[in-house]
Formats: sequence, C-alpha cells, structure tokens
Amino acid sequence: MNRSIKLGFHILFIPLLVSCGAGDNGYGAATVGEPTGIADQDSFSISASQLRPEARDLNGVQVTITISASDRNNFPIPDGSVIHFKTSGGTIENACQISNGVCTVSWTSANPRPADGIANILAYTTGEESYLDANGDDVFDIGDTITTDLGEAYLDNNHNGSFDQGIDELVDFNGNNTYDPANGLYDGQSCNSTICGGTRVHVRSWINLTMSGSFGYLANLNIPTNSNRTAGSTDTLTFDLTDINGNLLPDDTTLTITGNNATLNGTYSFNDASTAYSLSVTWGSAGPAIITIVAETAGTDTQNGSTSTFNLSYTVN
Repeated sequence: MNRSIKLGFHILFIPLLVSCGAGDNGYGAATVGEPTGIADQDSFSISASQLRPEARDLNGVQVTITISASDRNNFPIPDGSVIHFKTSGGTIENACQISNGVCTVSWTSANPRPADGIANILAYTTGEESYLDANGDDVFDIGDTITTDLGEAYLDNNHNGSFDQGIDELVDFNGNNTYDPANGLYDGQSCNSTICGGTRVHVRSWINLTMSGSFGYLANLNIPTNSNRTAGSTDTLTFDLTDINGNLLPDDTTLTITGNNATLNGTYSFNDASTAYSLSVTWGSAGPAIITIVAETAGTDTQNGSTSTFNLSYTVN
C-alpha cells in the first residue's frame, strides 16, 4: 500500500520597528513628530499661585512656582529633567525635577527685599531654540525661521528686559565669564543649515512677584479734604491706593468705602489690576461730610493682616 503525506508550510512575516542609538535623556535623533528629549524655548513657561503676596512686612509667606516644559513637538520632556531657579527677592528652592511635563518649587518671603518691592524669578534648563519648520521635516534647514534667538539667561533685577552689567545676574552657559547676546544662528540639536550655532542653550522663563506691603497709602486725591462742596451736587473723586512702594496691595485685600452725608453712586471694591480709583459722590445737606476708605489685608494662617483707614472730611454748603 502506497501512502503519501503532504506537508503545508505558511511563512508569517512580522514587521519590526527598531530604534538604534540614544541621545540626551535616553532619546536618539528624533524622527518627524517624535519626542526630542529636550525643552524648546516656545514650550517652556512659568506661573505662580499668587502674583502679589503680602510679603514686604511678613516673613514665611509661600508662593508655589510651577514650570511646564515640553519639546518642540509639544511632548513633555522626560521625567527627571532638572529645572533650576534664581530669585532677586525672598528665597526659593534651587531646583525641581520634571514629572509629566511639570514641576514646582516654593518661593518664601524673606530678605532680601528689593527696594522697588518686585522680586524677579528666573527658571532655566538646558534645551534648544524654537523655529518655524516650513517643510515639516523636524530639522532646521534653509527656509525655516528662527522664532527665539536667545542670548544667555540672566536674572533681570531691574525688570527692563535686557542684560545690564553690574545690575543683572548672569547664568553663564559657556563659562566665559561674560554675557553673550543672541548670535543670529539656530542653536539646537537638529540642524542642517549654514546658519547653525551650538546644539544647546539655556531655555528660560521669568515671572515677577510683587512683595506687597501690608499697609495702604492714599495719594493723588483730586479733591482736597476740608474743601467746600455744594449740597445735592455730584463730584467725581479720584485717588490712588498703594502700598509703601507705590505697588498694588496684596492679593485678597478687601476694600470698603462708605459715605456720611454723602451718597456713593455705585459699588466699589478692591481693584486688583490698578492702583487708581474713581468714585461718583453726591453730597447731602449742609454740614460736615465724610468719605471713609478701609483697606484690609488678609495676612496668613498664623499672621494677622492689617487695616488701613482713611477719613476724607468735607464741608457741604
């Protein structure tokens, strides 16, 4: 008896994606749309839980500073990437490590307190400049446009947006002990052009905190006190309400304005955007009239705020 056995073979092809090589933070040279592993300037930002803490007269007031950092394709930079900090006023933790694209540090009110009451905070890390990728190939080449041409980072102590020798504090990226301005070249890791500079820079972001005072000051009153007003007439009363440095009073300040023998035409509350106030006042009958302005700061959980009271006296005829 003849028997035959037929065997069938099926070949299965499985495509494999292999990545070779590693660059900074475990990433190799990025393909189009892939994570690059380092922050770019356009994707590095800073924020604060308060912009005007009650910090001039109180120690220990804390503000949370948050950094968000992504690469040029807007992917979060790798966990563990280190962000560094400096401040011109108060104290700040010197660094934090990125987790899911963000990290935070605490700023605390203390000396030094800048004379103008403004503390500049600088955050920075190693990264690359940003550019407009005209052909979408994820490489800076001819036809692309640099959108952030960076000089070296610095703590801007006088808040004018430019480096001033002897005033501002330099973060010296290349260690040559001098400030290097923007070079007109693209400084980044993926560059195929005659206008390439270095492969790294310090990306950075600043924020100003007003170390607001606890006590209010009234200035620029347009109608002098003790002046004569006309019964039944309406005046516009303007003034500035500031702290000792001419800055806004702290966040969470409450403002109460009342009139005795004077009617306020409208409701008035603390202005967190400007020190300037304008009141419409209708004077009552003949006799004394008083406008009372009370500003109360909130303090902290362990420190009381302060109350500033201004009585503006007038004579109504």
